[in-house]
Order: sequence, then structure tokens, then C-alpha cells
Amino acid sequence: MAATAAHATVTVQMIDIRRLRADPAAVKSALARRGVPATEIDEVLALDERLRAVTAHRDELRARVRQLSKEVESAHRSGERDRAEKLKQESRDLGFARIPP
Repeated sequence: MAATAAHATVTVQMIDIRRLRADPAAVKSALARRGVPATEIDEVLALDERLRAVTAHRDELRARVRQLSKEVESAHRSGERDRAEKLKQESRDLGFARIPP
């Protein structure tokens, strides 16, 4: 007698993060009917909030580094070598900046 393997078909649907942000209660309610605990939705929302905060922080650092680059160039042109070096160091330090917890 030959063994047969049963294969389950799993359908995965994506949830639009904009919808989740706009109406988390409705998404929780809909997913609760499918057996998804509300805590999982809360975790997704917390991770999304963290991602948005980290992205904003990264963008602020990038903007500051670009500004420093312009200031370094200006300092070099005007012969302010010490100031240019300090600005370069500040830019390097920003490159190693830690993301706040």
C-alpha cells in the first residue's frame, strides 16, 4: 500500500499598512474572526511606529551630513582648515551615530 501525502494549500493575504494605521480596530475585528490574536496586530503597529521613528532619525542624520559637507567645502574655500577639520569630524561621528532605543 502506497502512502500518499496530503498537501495543504495556504493562502496568504497582505494587509495594507495604511489601512491598519487608519482603522486598527476594524482590522483586529476582521482578523479575530480568523483566529488572529489582537496582540499580534498591536505588535505590528508598534513595529511600524518604531520603523517610522528610525526612518525619520536616519533622514535627519543624512540631512545634517549633507549640510556639514557644504560647510566643509565652504570652510576649505575660505582657508579655514581647522574649522573644516572639526566639521569633517562631526560628519564622521554622525556616520557612527546610534539609533535611539
